[in-house]
Amino acid sequence: MVVSLEYDYLKDLAPKKRKALEKAASLEQLRLMVKAEMIPIVWALIDEAKNGNVKAANELFDRAFGKAKEHLEITGKFSLTALAEQWEERKKIREAEQALLEEQNPVKEVIKEIEEVEEVEEEIPNE
Repeated sequence: MVVSLEYDYLKDLAPKKRKALEKAASLEQLRLMVKAEMIPIVWALIDEAKNGNVKAANELFDRAFGKAKEHLEITGKFSLTALAEQWEERKKIREAEQALLEEQNPVKEVIKEIEEVEEVEEEIPNE
């Protein structure tokens, strides 16, 4: 069930925007219809659950009490100390690599040479 929006000001919208608005209107209409029939629907679910419909019972319990949390078990050896040591070691390696890159930076060497030339020029008197 998709609501068709027949308003003049909506006809100028791009097709994607128009379709999105129609979908939103349809969902809102469905929500209103379900809300109007909510109590009979809930009673029907309760009757189904009482008659052995596990899916209906699960739906009721999930909605009433929230979904059960899943238990996740992780096995194996894990050491936070070892992990922290590895992190620090990698950090030292990255810092050493960065320092090496900065030392070997040709731009830095050119700037250093320019500064040296400027110092020499300052020492030479202008005629």
